[in-house]
Amino acid sequence: MRRFKSKKMLKGIGLWIILTAFAITFFSQGVFAAELKGEIEVWSLNWNPAEVARGKNLTALLEIADEYMKLNPGAKINIMVKPRMEEAEINTWLVTQSAAETIYHVVWAHSSEIEQYAAENWFIDWTSYLNEPNPYIPGNTCWYDAFYKNPIELRKSPDGSLWSLPLGLVATIFFYNKDIFASVGVGAPETWAEYTEIQRKLKNAGYVPTLFPMKTVVSTSWIYRVLLSHFYEPMLADLDVLGTPLYVDAEEFSRAVAKGIFSAKSDRYKEILRIIKEWSQFWNPNFLSVPWAQGRERLVRKEATMTWDHCREMTPLLADPLRDFEFGTFYCPQITKETSKYSGEHPMRMVGGASGEQWAITATAVREGKVDLCVDWAKFATTPENHLKLVDEVGSSLPIVKGCEVADVMKAFLPQFEAGISPFIVERFLTTKQYDEWFRHMQLFMADALTLDEVAEMDQAGFEKSAKEFIEKFKYDQSRW
Repeated sequence: MRRFKSKKMLKGIGLWIILTAFAITFFSQGVFAAELKGEIEVWSLNWNPAEVARGKNLTALLEIADEYMKLNPGAKINIMVKPRMEEAEINTWLVTQSAAETIYHVVWAHSSEIEQYAAENWFIDWTSYLNEPNPYIPGNTCWYDAFYKNPIELRKSPDGSLWSLPLGLVATIFFYNKDIFASVGVGAPETWAEYTEIQRKLKNAGYVPTLFPMKTVVSTSWIYRVLLSHFYEPMLADLDVLGTPLYVDAEEFSRAVAKGIFSAKSDRYKEILRIIKEWSQFWNPNFLSVPWAQGRERLVRKEATMTWDHCREMTPLLADPLRDFEFGTFYCPQITKETSKYSGEHPMRMVGGASGEQWAITATAVREGKVDLCVDWAKFATTPENHLKLVDEVGSSLPIVKGCEVADVMKAFLPQFEAGISPFIVERFLTTKQYDEWFRHMQLFMADALTLDEVAEMDQAGFEKSAKEFIEKFKYDQSRW
């Protein structure tokens, strides 16, 4: 065995080993990587410093950006501050800014909305980057493994692309005024039949039972998805056949429509329309002119006794100084045979999933050669420590990164994820044009301008048009159908 001749040589080799290990560690985390130099602009909808949660402005995203810049001295992360916009306003802003080539490098965008601009090359597909290691998570060899995968899979486009990276799990729940319930002598319902009877008692007592804002598509798509999932879950074996367990994707739905397995003219489908129509007698009289975003405010003002809303409203509702009543929550009431002969024994699958905070990387990053910096920044923001810091500060969603504890204020929403999210998502099955048409027909139906059979005919025509367009556009392999 070879012996070293001096302690000085041993010390020198030891120092070299230490310095080498130190350099490997820092290079593996991208700290000195040349491609991470540059400046990017990031706009978050839910972690925006302009927002207030629990009585103070949000700071977590700013703090995480500062930590990132300390690790990567050549990079600068500018967190952009914008007033909150509703989804329709955001979509308009995304289109105009993208067309003008003035859009930020990283922006909030709903993946199922921006996939229609794939041909414009305004946003990048995250898929290949998710297969890379995340150097900021010790031992991680595939960034995607750090996430709960099923909710993200639901956000993919029909061709498998992921145009916006989900960064928070959202859930929905019914909020109700416990004081008014007590005055009428009712409690939280467990079945849809009980819910209907409670609403009848509330209406007879002079109250507006349920706020259902239908000026925008949100609430309508929610109840439609829940009922579609409930009535067609017994048929999942015939519908979910192409390798996407737990949900029906666009190709599977196109196949079902093309083969006549699914039809809006069927009695099973018409049950969805019948129940929604019957439910509408308990909604606020001006439901067609109320936007979805006003649910919490109208509940606080006692314009309605109940509202179905997003988990992000829990914290503001708890802190609202104008609220002078105790509120409670309940899960979507179970539809039983008492309500419909098509009901099953399976639990109700509520609306939710990876549709809260979502980041898209734009063509601006591509033009300026900053995509790698944007991706690396997103990797840093999705370590369990950083992700939990962002989620907990706002208190409006559940973690989508593994290893994060759910905050107490969000635990009321856990039953949704135990029961499972609705496997049928209407906006996945329709082209943008047909989705808009579908919603317009639903509004006309609720306004008594169309009959149930007329809406069913129109829905079937829309499904057939969308299926044909998807089959042609994405060149589905029909031999495996």
